[in-house]
Amino acid sequence: MSHVQDYVVQLFDRGDRGVLSTAGIRQCSSPDGAKRLAERLVREKRAAGALAYSRPGAISASEFSAPTFLARIGDVPEIDAY
Repeated sequence: MSHVQDYVVQLFDRGDRGVLSTAGIRQCSSPDGAKRLAERLVREKRAAGALAYSRPGAISASEFSAPTFLARIGDVPEIDAY
């Protein structure tokens, strides 16, 4: 099984009623890259908020472990693990 470390930025936006909702994800090649992308997208107002996180897993089985949060930028829903 091929094991990988996945670095992801989860984006959030506010809808017409002001409720936060997911607005896509972006893959990154490093933890620093994920943090920088999250900061830039919120700073440029391309997202209301962003979570950068990593998660280890096995690509061949499409199995990933619980995420480790790297950064929380802007408006992001409350998450117990963060």
